[in-house]
Amino acid sequence: MWKSRIGKLPPTQFFADLIQHLRNLYPGATIDDGLVRTMREIWVAEWRAGQSAQDTAKATCSCDGKAIVPSAGAGRDLGKRLARPPKGAKRGDFIAPAELREVSPLAAARREAEKYSQAFDRVRAAAMTLLQAKGWTPSKGLKLQRLQRVLHDLKAKHDVAVKKYEEVRRSRKESQQPTLYEKPLGALGLSLRPDELPEPPPPKTKKAKKEKSAKQPKEPKEPKEPQGPRRPKPAAAKLDANAKQSADRKTTVSEDCNCKKGEPPTKDSAAATHTTAKAPKAEPVPQAATAPEKKAKPKRERKAKAEPAATPTAPAALSDAEAEELANLFATASAEDKKR
Repeated sequence: MWKSRIGKLPPTQFFADLIQHLRNLYPGATIDDGLVRTMREIWVAEWRAGQSAQDTAKATCSCDGKAIVPSAGAGRDLGKRLARPPKGAKRGDFIAPAELREVSPLAAARREAEKYSQAFDRVRAAAMTLLQAKGWTPSKGLKLQRLQRVLHDLKAKHDVAVKKYEEVRRSRKESQQPTLYEKPLGALGLSLRPDELPEPPPPKTKKAKKEKSAKQPKEPKEPKEPQGPRRPKPAAAKLDANAKQSADRKTTVSEDCNCKKGEPPTKDSAAATHTTAKAPKAEPVPQAATAPEKKAKPKRERKAKAEPAATPTAPAALSDAEAEELANLFATASAEDKKR
């Protein structure tokens, strides 16, 4: 409707031209006062919408040759931008009815509903794959719960998009505006159901562990029999034998010295004693002493071969008194040898 013609009436010339156009178009029809009163409101609405008398005569009436009746769209505001052309269409391109697009409010709500519907299908397929897996475990149960929460969220968002779409349609009808172009329902007619998933399989039962047999206490060990005294090592036995021999030699020498203590010392024995005292001390050679009564030449006994010892033992050192007694003994024996 033109803003400049809102609330105004057409001029008389508009009605005059319009009546004559009808006579020319439908010469066999009856045009009287009744027809004009019936069509007056329709013609006024067409003029306010910017139509001329000629265009109004073409669009508002139809005739079967005898009677003139108003057309279906006569006097109605059909509105503008009820649909959109296909995306990318240019001036002069052929437009097929099926390629029309919905107006922006409806298209936005439809895209939202389709997006959440497709996401719902993907998540549901993942949940079904999980339910068909063998060997159900607690970790799989937790994953299924997460997928179910996602499905509930997607359903809520899908319901919001469908509600927006319905609100746009309802507002147009309530305001008696022309109906907008609409596509088939598609995703808008879907009813998403997260609760239609099957129940998960029973959890896998664990095998009962074998009870371990109680350990029997170990029997106490029998006490070991006491071992006899250890035998002395050969080396220790040899050392004892050597010590015994040295003790025997000391005993023999001391007995010989005690036998000759009563005889007075001679000059030769004193000189021998003095010479022996000055001479360096030498290791004594044990000799068997002869009895003074027989005055026989003392026989030298052979040294007893000492058994090889594992560890050589040093001979025991003589004291000064023992050395002096041995010197006197040797001097006496040498003096007796000279007399003979």
